[in-house]
Amino acid sequence: GNSISLSSIIKNIGKQTLSSIHFQLYVDANKDSILDLNELTFQQTIPFLAINDSITVLATLSPLAQGKYLLCSKISTVQDEDTTNNILFLSIAVGIPPKSIVVNEIMYAPIGDIPEWIELYNNSNTTISLSQWKFSDNGSTKASIANPLASIAAHSYCIVAADSSFTNFFPNSAPVFIAPFSALNNTTPDAIVVYDERGAIMDSVYYRQSWGGLNGNSLQRFDFFGTSSDSLNWRSALPSPGIENLSARKEIDVEIKNISTAKTTNGIRILATIFNQGRQAVNGLSVKFYHDKNRDSSAQQIELIDSSFISILNPLDSTTILYNWNIHIQGMQSIIVTVETPNDMRLTNNSRLIIAKNTFAPQTLVINEIMYEPLSGKSEFVELFNRTTDTVDIAEWKLMDQLSSSGSRAIIPLAKFSTAVPPGGFMVVASDSSIYSQFPSLATKNVIVNSSLSLNNSGEDLILTDLTNTQIDSVRYSPLWHLKNHSSSGRSLERINPSIQSNDARNWSSSVAGAGSTPAAPNSIFTASVSNTSSLSLTPNPFSPDNDGFEDFLSINYSLPVNSATIRVRIYDVTGRLIRRLAQNEPSPSTGSIIWNGMDDDGHRVRIGMYIILLEALDNFGGTAKTMKDVAVVARKL
Repeated sequence: GNSISLSSIIKNIGKQTLSSIHFQLYVDANKDSILDLNELTFQQTIPFLAINDSITVLATLSPLAQGKYLLCSKISTVQDEDTTNNILFLSIAVGIPPKSIVVNEIMYAPIGDIPEWIELYNNSNTTISLSQWKFSDNGSTKASIANPLASIAAHSYCIVAADSSFTNFFPNSAPVFIAPFSALNNTTPDAIVVYDERGAIMDSVYYRQSWGGLNGNSLQRFDFFGTSSDSLNWRSALPSPGIENLSARKEIDVEIKNISTAKTTNGIRILATIFNQGRQAVNGLSVKFYHDKNRDSSAQQIELIDSSFISILNPLDSTTILYNWNIHIQGMQSIIVTVETPNDMRLTNNSRLIIAKNTFAPQTLVINEIMYEPLSGKSEFVELFNRTTDTVDIAEWKLMDQLSSSGSRAIIPLAKFSTAVPPGGFMVVASDSSIYSQFPSLATKNVIVNSSLSLNNSGEDLILTDLTNTQIDSVRYSPLWHLKNHSSSGRSLERINPSIQSNDARNWSSSVAGAGSTPAAPNSIFTASVSNTSSLSLTPNPFSPDNDGFEDFLSINYSLPVNSATIRVRIYDVTGRLIRRLAQNEPSPSTGSIIWNGMDDDGHRVRIGMYIILLEALDNFGGTAKTMKDVAVVARKL
């Protein structure tokens, strides 16, 4: 505590000058009003004092412990003829310095039947009596904290609860005092004010709901020595009455405050903010970056991708470490950042994990088969195909239909958590579980059943987006894509080649499978594009467009001597008669493929025989960049 200064005024009210006046100050420790020699704490001799003069004697006492004391000032001189006014007693109450006891935790919005409570902490090195202490909220009513014998040990806690049921919810060894205080505000700001036995304010907190402490959490003080009404000195956390707060400030404590990622041209930029929330400066911090490939949320040495060093970080300072991870990687990636420093007193905040979401390349997965008009009692479905050589995680991918007139659309999440589609693998989205009875093999395949899938028989848009909401593929299908003179009921639309443009009508046709569709299996009309060193190649050649599922389509594969061009593809019979305009002034890259289904311009199947495929490519200036032709053979099975 602080020293005590006592001023005593001595006045000569007699008719003679006084000399050798002896002043003594006693602390009557036992309060018996008897001045014992061992209670003498100060004395001074005043040489003389003239008639009607006065003098002030200033005495400084050493700090006294908390409690009530009786002080006595006494004067004496041999000339004094009236000694009845030579002694004066003064009662004083000695308190403790403000913030010796602080409000450390507040439960103002408990859930269920838990009573409200506050936690006090003795921030001093001595035991402190709580006798006659009180506290109040923002109102004027004060509630007594404890009984006359109550105290709180040095660097210890006590609880003040609204009723005795507190111990039913929080059994602990800290003292619990019951004080039926006014309810604390749950929705508007309120105050908690603690008064010592003198009525002096020991600590006060004016809290707001924006600080936290809702939904079963309590408000917890960060630093005993910090300002009580500073929102930055409070945290919201699970209740911890009678023990150290979960986020209490320690002497040495560094943490990963924040991690962020951003896509760059060459990979991913990772930013990690390191914060020193301890009371001491720290030296020699090691910051490490890990690619958590197996997503076990544990940083392994084999997953280390970079490390940095921070020479010094002062208390409540932060620094940001930047790492440019030059890697081309798609999808959801788990990244862990750790910080290490010697003698760190809290290790739970030394690592942090972030999920970096990277866009996938267009047509990584493609819409490969559409069953929009199933037989009665059967399921609609959309099949997706992984046309890459990598496993694709479709977590947070979505399949959507077109916007309605009201601006709404059906959005079907493909997977909430990590779900792998292997290279060349499939994912089927079905409208109901009847698809399993129709195709029992799907029980072991990637299938999502979602009743929101409702496909329009007259055609509509289907859009596939990845975890960043980037469009990966889209198809505006049409019933006109089906084979003419064949019913579309119970028969799916199949993609002929997954590497050819999705909205090219020539790349779609009716399934010729016996079951009417091929969910999670290669399409019945699949035709591959075969690379060739020549400028124009045809495959398969011969082909037999008889809808038996075997070599029904001709893939016309070409390469051009320019980066981009406009192409025309025409088909002639052996007499030179034009039978099919397959492509008319279509933009094209330097390489591509076009499908011919063996039909003429009137939709009739051509006869067996040889047909001349003529491809003309015009450059961007309208000149002919390349003219190529080859012969295709239309055959029939014997």
